[in-house]
Amino acid sequence: MVKDGVLSKADKARGKFRTLLLSVVRHTASDRRKEEGRLKRGGGKSQVSISGAGEEGAGRLEEVLPAAETDGAFDSLWVQNLVRLGMDRLRQDCERDGTPYYRALLHHVDDELDYEAVAARLSVSVGDVKNYLRQARIKLRSLVLQEVCACCSTTAEYEEEAAYLMKFLE
Repeated sequence: MVKDGVLSKADKARGKFRTLLLSVVRHTASDRRKEEGRLKRGGGKSQVSISGAGEEGAGRLEEVLPAAETDGAFDSLWVQNLVRLGMDRLRQDCERDGTPYYRALLHHVDDELDYEAVAARLSVSVGDVKNYLRQARIKLRSLVLQEVCACCSTTAEYEEEAAYLMKFLE
């Protein structure tokens, strides 16, 4: 839970939204560790896994996301969320416009179908599928970049975030 209205106090001019979210996650994890460590709550005692499968303290956030990997893991989740938002908008746009781009991309990526199988599923030619997928990727890239733009306060910040994002998407 985010306390003290942190998100309502967010100021684009003071930094990247992604950095703010990462700080909130780190602060929340730190608070949780402090809570787990309080003597009144059994702090200082060894944690035992109920299943017996893990070691002492298994499942704690810092073990799932070690400090050295937290930024990378967070960036990966950030990109996944941006792509999910872009896919949602692509689906809405394609439903509104009656275009098959979203369905073709979904069959190709999620169902892991090759061009021929997507063509059969959509009852179109392989050439049409190639065109649909090309259009879907172009539109998705644009929609994802629009999401990035919404989190940036300057053109320079947007360009930096977009370049950083492209490393994950290429």
